[in-house]
Amino acid sequence: HALFDVMATEIEAVAAGSGRLSSRSAMRRPYASQEGATPLEVRRAKNQLKSNLLMNLESRMVQLEDLGRQIQVSGRKVPAEAMIQHIESITPDDIRKGAAGLLANPATVLAQGYIDGISQFGPQVAANHGIRL
Repeated sequence: HALFDVMATEIEAVAAGSGRLSSRSAMRRPYASQEGATPLEVRRAKNQLKSNLLMNLESRMVQLEDLGRQIQVSGRKVPAEAMIQHIESITPDDIRKGAAGLLANPATVLAQGYIDGISQFGPQVAANHGIRL
């Protein structure tokens, strides 16, 4: 949860810097700064992510799900120590670059069923969050 808050803060900062963010979004999320996430916020998010990872690995069922997912994605089991080292290597600049990458391309929308009006969905969501396209 905290890592998503940090990423959302960075997305808003990047959007504000590019002129794509209106002041309305800042009113909705007063804790989001125009400068993006602070090193303290990134540290807290990383600590929470590591804690969640280690607590989840206490469950055999989660361990089996994790093993299956890792083998599907990378073809091998990644040890918890390696994941923690990777989490520790993340910097505020990495998060900033990731947030900028998310804004570099339009969002993909997947829909099933009645889809009349779906072409207005993306711009409507952006407008609701104060992002100018």
